[in-house]
Amino acid sequence: MMKLMLSTAIALAATPVFADFNLRTPLGVEESPDIQAAPVPEGLSSIDCGIAHCYGLKGGTIWSVGSNSNGQLARGGEGKVWGDTGVPASQVSAGANHGYAIHSNGRIWSVGDNQYGQLGRAGTTDQSAWGETDLSASFIEAGTYQGYAINDGKVWSVGRNNYGQLGRSGTTTMHDWGQTNLSASKISAGYYHAYALSNGEVFSVGYNGNGELGLGDSLTRHTWTSTGMQATDIAAGWQHGYIISNNTIFSTGYNYHGQLGRTGLTNAFYDTGIPADKVYAGANHGYALSGGKLWSVGYNAFGQLGLADNTNRTMWENTGLDASYVYAGRNVGYIRHGLNIFAAGENGSGQLGLGSTGDRNAFTQVVYD
Repeated sequence: MMKLMLSTAIALAATPVFADFNLRTPLGVEESPDIQAAPVPEGLSSIDCGIAHCYGLKGGTIWSVGSNSNGQLARGGEGKVWGDTGVPASQVSAGANHGYAIHSNGRIWSVGDNQYGQLGRAGTTDQSAWGETDLSASFIEAGTYQGYAINDGKVWSVGRNNYGQLGRSGTTTMHDWGQTNLSASKISAGYYHAYALSNGEVFSVGYNGNGELGLGDSLTRHTWTSTGMQATDIAAGWQHGYIISNNTIFSTGYNYHGQLGRTGLTNAFYDTGIPADKVYAGANHGYALSGGKLWSVGYNAFGQLGLADNTNRTMWENTGLDASYVYAGRNVGYIRHGLNIFAAGENGSGQLGLGSTGDRNAFTQVVYD
């Protein structure tokens, strides 16, 4: 295994720059005379973050970083750098303090916090090692204390259900995976709500006190309900959400930090006017990719917008950075630039994977163990 001892930060100026290297898009990193730029090992992908931990895939196995409060890292070693768990998987997803993976055997495996039975492994005891459930899946998604999966085209769910967010009718917490009434191709989960794409149509379920379900009201739903919107991408924040419809970002829900990136009504999906290809939601912030450029909006107290300051943005802002992939966590963001992975935002538990703590308001290259 290899450890990168160099952390370089992308700051914003007239042209985005590294702390130690010029970032001349699209040419990438220029080496300084006395410091060799150390590229991250190829292959880290599918990064997903919970409250203070993250998972990713590299070389066909699950890697983890950050807080291990409930055993969610499922490995020994330093939590401030990315480390290999050795568990083979094709997809991984992080909840508040737990995680799911689609194992190489096709089954859902889970780890970490289990206070609401969200691991789907019977009982409510936390688990510090990845373990198999009885459900196979083609897609998984972790909410804060609940989980969703797609099995044979149908949406399944497990865990906390205090607002009906499992979409299984009622509000009873479920310790076992169960099937809902919806067929879907993708799910995105927030704090107490979720979105799903079904034949290009957006459905939502769960808590709706802030209009986050995008249904034009504030009534909670216990079953999946159509928003009437067509979309190519969905992203649920903690109490807000985004979709891409007609190649433009639409948003709904809680807007205290400006995370909707627009003014006006907040209980339905309305157009922000920002063209984009993909959209991603953190707890109270968002990212989008538009023509390969990274845009960000919303809460920025930890510098997670990557704009070299800690000021909230109430309108979408172009960071000037090129990125091919983006991954959003509670108060963090990861991007892939070339072969390298960079992170920004909250880092009290080392969840940025920089080998240290301390928040970052510019995207900084991660460290591997």
